[in-house]
Amino acid sequence: MHKCIVSVLLFTFMAIHAHAQPRMVVRRNAATNDISNDEPEKRNTRFYTRMGFGYAFPQAAQTLDMFGEPYSGSASLTNNGNLISNYSIDKASLSSGVQGGLALGYMFNSHLGIELGIQAGLANTKYSFSETGLSYQSTYIYNESFTQYAQFPLYLTPAIVLQTDIKSFTVYCRAGLVLPLNPSVIYNEVDNFVGAGPNGNNEVDKYSVEITSPFTLGFTGALGVSKEVYPHVSVWLESSLMSLSLFPDKVTYLNYYINGVNQVQGTSQFIPFGFGGTNVNPSTQSGTQQTSMLPFSNLGIHVGVQYAF
Repeated sequence: MHKCIVSVLLFTFMAIHAHAQPRMVVRRNAATNDISNDEPEKRNTRFYTRMGFGYAFPQAAQTLDMFGEPYSGSASLTNNGNLISNYSIDKASLSSGVQGGLALGYMFNSHLGIELGIQAGLANTKYSFSETGLSYQSTYIYNESFTQYAQFPLYLTPAIVLQTDIKSFTVYCRAGLVLPLNPSVIYNEVDNFVGAGPNGNNEVDKYSVEITSPFTLGFTGALGVSKEVYPHVSVWLESSLMSLSLFPDKVTYLNYYINGVNQVQGTSQFIPFGFGGTNVNPSTQSGTQQTSMLPFSNLGIHVGVQYAF
């Protein structure tokens, strides 16, 4: 692994110091029909900017969230909640959905460049799970629903670009890092207790929490093809892969209603999560709770436009 990294860095260093060949301008004299080569064109075409959008599909996804509930699907319980009569669940990645992005790049020569991009989740998938059953000792029927989604995630994506021309097309690949800028997940739960409930008859509990995570690095890559359609302007199509997992460190209550009365007064209560702790009581949520992984990996298809300066 270390030899591979050193080789890549050495190749990058050599490519930066290599001189790209300037493009010659060929002109034909209409009167004499003679062809002459003018001086190399002075126009700077090393900088470029691109924009695009696409859809991201779950990749390396999970089925259970950090609270032990499925991300997506449904379940029915019987026998005092001890028997699952039927269920259906699906895998999830919180970065899946419609995405858009912008990037600014610089080509050192015709084959090697660097790029700094920013990618945003424009319409991320909202995952929902529902459960119905009987409470302990069959005292009441309950219906629960859970919904969670990433809240407008932004990712900074510095990358190395490699490309080559094949006939009239340019084939390229990118490899770099993913830096999540505002990693947070919104989790909503609604509990309906029919006939009774922990705090009264026909009780309805609703609460929302925000799950936040510390800074975590991920990796990204893309393989695509572009074609110049006008001077300076190209269209591109690519397949991308993002590998990213977040580990929550805090869950903050946004609201908590029991039969319409907000139970969170003043400063929102929060629960800390981490990789280690002492005097932890999961039932009362005291102490630092055990953290878990939030899946953000995806496989995407994107299209867009690029402009070379």
